Amino acid sequence: MSAPLRVDWLQVLQTPLRMAHALQVIRSADALARRGHEVRVFVRGGAAEAALETALGRAPAARLRAVELPAHKGLAGLALRASIARFALGARGERAWIARELRLARFALRFGVPLVFEFHNLEHVLAAETGRAAEAERTRADERRIAARAHGLIAISAPLAEDIARELAPPREVAVVPDGVDLAAFAPHTARVPLGAPIRVAYAGSLYAHKGVDALLEMSAELARRAGAGAFRLAIAGGEPASELARLRAHARADLVEFTGSLDPRAVPEFLQRADVLVLPSGAESRSQRYTSPLKLFEALASGVPIVAAPSVAHRSVLDEAQIATLAAGSSGAELAAAVLALCADPVAAREQARRARAAAERYSWDARAAALERALAAAIAGASR
Repeated sequence: MSAPLRVDWLQVLQTPLRMAHALQVIRSADALARRGHEVRVFVRGGAAEAALETALGRAPAARLRAVELPAHKGLAGLALRASIARFALGARGERAWIARELRLARFALRFGVPLVFEFHNLEHVLAAETGRAAEAERTRADERRIAARAHGLIAISAPLAEDIARELAPPREVAVVPDGVDLAAFAPHTARVPLGAPIRVAYAGSLYAHKGVDALLEMSAELARRAGAGAFRLAIAGGEPASELARLRAHARADLVEFTGSLDPRAVPEFLQRADVLVLPSGAESRSQRYTSPLKLFEALASGVPIVAAPSVAHRSVLDEAQIATLAAGSSGAELAAAVLALCADPVAAREQARRARAAAERYSWDARAAALERALAAAIAGASR
């Protein structure tokens, strides 16, 4: 771009910055700032600058600024709205907003500053799937208004972009900008060959039931049944929600499964790279499940460790490239176990698969994401000026 932009990311982030949506915002904003743009994010809960450094695993970009909001949720929302108004009424220049919440986008659009809306889901679909029919109708109308009025539209996955185009009929193209990964956080790594017992199978991510994490325990038991109790060991990293961690621990066999609890984001790469195989489960497929662009998928690609994944639409939209992962026949524990055994039966091929996956991860760096955001912002600014 010819000139640096001033960009406000309209999202209230709560410290500590461990949730996936907070990490996605911070890492995207940092990458955009490293490309020379002035970027602000909004954080409540205190110690914002330290929280940024923890989330990134290093000092943030010089042009990335964290604006501290009041700790109270309601006051934080008012403070953010006041900041939106000041931003809009300030000096003119090349500036824009990025938003992902409908209510904040509605408010910001009153001021005429170019706004790029980033869809992470179709909220009306999620409402319909959870039995909230009246809310689904209201939300769909709201999404259609935002899609019509925003100066730029982004979707985090190709399936989501397709559904936005079909259901919301926006007047402009929806750019597909998936999540990313910090490639520099992953040390040079070569998958271990041969795979020795116990083979370490690992998962890092949230533990919500709809993510399919229960299938990992079923997979572990099936691997023990088919290969012997000492052949495989499952490691699960994640602590959210705490109630699910407690439930999984109560149902897991201690001789087959270990739990690390929550990990500092800086510790995740080392955890993944200690594994022989990474497994990405998936819950029952729903429309809203199709739309995700999970951070753990791109971290798995960058790790240099062979991957077994459930064949969800979200996984396939990235992993369908030939031979960068082993897609299981289905999402059950038995099907995941069969895919792990097939992968481990040919360790040389598994290592080559991991090498190709690491090469594919280059396309999903945070800098690559920031470059796509930069293009979307430039197009929005040009469109708004017309």
